[in-house]
Amino acid sequence: MASDPQEVLTRLKAIAPDNEFIRYIIRRIQGEKYRGIHASQHNRLTRERVWQILDAIFRVVGTGKFLIPPGDYSRDKSVEPGYEEFVDIVSRIKKTSGHGTANSIKKTFFPDLAKMGFIIREKLPKGLSGQLSAEGLAYRKTESDRDRQVLYASGVERLAPALMRIIEIWRESKYGKETLQFNDFMLILTDAELQSETLSVLDAYRRLGSMRQDEVVKLVRQYANPKNFPTKLKKRDYGNWSNATEQALSLLAEGGFIIKTDNGYRLASERSSADTMRSGEGESDKPFETHSAPSAPLPKERGYIARYDPNRPASTYLLRFANSDIWKVGWAHNVAARCRDINTHIPTELLRRLPELDDNPQWHIHKSHEWTNAQQAHAVEQAVLRALAERRLTTRHERAEAKESVILAIWQQAMRRQLN
Repeated sequence: MASDPQEVLTRLKAIAPDNEFIRYIIRRIQGEKYRGIHASQHNRLTRERVWQILDAIFRVVGTGKFLIPPGDYSRDKSVEPGYEEFVDIVSRIKKTSGHGTANSIKKTFFPDLAKMGFIIREKLPKGLSGQLSAEGLAYRKTESDRDRQVLYASGVERLAPALMRIIEIWRESKYGKETLQFNDFMLILTDAELQSETLSVLDAYRRLGSMRQDEVVKLVRQYANPKNFPTKLKKRDYGNWSNATEQALSLLAEGGFIIKTDNGYRLASERSSADTMRSGEGESDKPFETHSAPSAPLPKERGYIARYDPNRPASTYLLRFANSDIWKVGWAHNVAARCRDINTHIPTELLRRLPELDDNPQWHIHKSHEWTNAQQAHAVEQAVLRALAERRLTTRHERAEAKESVILAIWQQAMRRQLN
């Protein structure tokens, strides 16, 4: 049943006219970005579901390419030549998971998996091609749930970087050790412009008490009824907003960033959460915790499959954090773009441990070398990481603490071996 939006807003304001949260939520639900961050096309993108899709692709085409048909796909139509592999992949996914239509897989799952770095999609004159990436093949092959969670967590970061902002602000706030409720996330933490100061709104929301909180949710739901808005541009949809929040929480829980309990959601401990397990970006109670030598997780069957394009040149890089002795080793097709990406999220804990640095310290490119293919770039990266681990200089797999002379000696040795 439709309601008068302005009348609903008046009732909402009357709950507590001077309450900061009430003023905030009235502004938010009237704004075009009322739903906040967009995390995923689908809320059933679990670790198991990702594996089922990647496994289906591998069983049909291995590390090769397959064609994805354009437009809507209809089971009633005969299969056009060239799309038989896609149809086989869809059939296998549905058989193993019990879910999935051709359209949902090609329009929701495949775009998300591409953003996560697990598949490569390329535009063709007609439709797209699909192919497992190196990360996707590694995810499909690993039998370790921990390794799979690490890969999944890295994928979540690529898919929805804004979720990492939520985790960082939550962890550093006074609510860092508290259990939060679904409505805390939906009404406040999913704000696309979330800042540390925004959590004062959560304080005001808590002061309302459970009865007035229930009334707020009731009125917000009533306001955001699609039937209240005649045009699509102005439409508000509480159901879509709630579903988007479920998507975000599911991704964070599956990635090990948070833990769902009977009472709500809490942060995973820094040692057990995926943001401390993933390479390079985690935080720890110890300044620099050493790890064993990395094993090369990326397969070489039928050629090395790079994240975006296995046939383009790739570079091994060495980044330095400001003028400190903290380094990061990796490989990428575009080192400058990769450095910019890394600088979008610098762990606050790292900044706290290096108080002597100037304001706003950043990673910068110290060394890089371009190779003819990604396999060479990856091989040099692994050689450097193994040498660092043998000297107990690694901190978080791809990150290391060492004097410049030491890191450069290791780098140059790896370069010489590859060039020879």
